[in-house]
Amino acid sequence: MNVSTRGRRRLALLAAAIAWVWSWWALLVGLVWGLDLRCDDSCSGDGWRHTQDAWQWYLVAALGLGAFAAGLALVLLVWRRRVRAAAIAVVAEALCGAALAVALAPGWWQHLDSRNAWPLALTAASGLCAVVAVLLTRRATAQ
Repeated sequence: MNVSTRGRRRLALLAAAIAWVWSWWALLVGLVWGLDLRCDDSCSGDGWRHTQDAWQWYLVAALGLGAFAAGLALVLLVWRRRVRAAAIAVVAEALCGAALAVALAPGWWQHLDSRNAWPLALTAASGLCAVVAVLLTRRATAQ
């Protein structure tokens, strides 16, 4: 393994680790709202978001856990140089994160302005890191 290959692999691992660190946010949000806060002060009205014991809250927790697990899988798969599986992990993490965002705040994209767009910017940067990690990963060679 030459110097440029080692540097490329380290950069891929760093990018995957950044994406994984951001997945902690999804885990925290999913577990806190899915298992504890739930509808909190707005437990009156129509729909599952206003029902304390709705089954969908467990799905919110599962989506946070799924995003975190996919982020961890990305790091491990990049380390093991499994390019296709790492790409699948990126897609899984993105789907879990998007579903979590829609579950907790339907129509969130309609309320973006310069004051509250930073979570979306950080999420986009994390997603870009995940894609870069996959693109920089070279397939493992048979020995």
